[in-house]
Amino acid sequence: MSNCPNCPALQAEVSRLQVENALLLNEVQRLRKILTALAQSCYSIAQDAAAKMQKHMPRAEWAFLKGKYEVASSVYNTLRGEG
Repeated sequence: MSNCPNCPALQAEVSRLQVENALLLNEVQRLRKILTALAQSCYSIAQDAAAKMQKHMPRAEWAFLKGKYEVASSVYNTLRGEG
């Protein structure tokens, strides 16, 4: 390898790619945390809506909560990779 005329350039490229890879891994971890927080938020919204739907209430309010539950559940399932 010591006779390779391109070795310094190749090593510089490897080093650059290692730094870029580390930055990308940090970004992936940050985005995973955000997606986890969003999924938890959707789960909480769906559970809250479901709990309120069990009580006697006007039809319009019940329909609003049912829609809220369905949307939050759908987004939650999508974020979890289930739908």
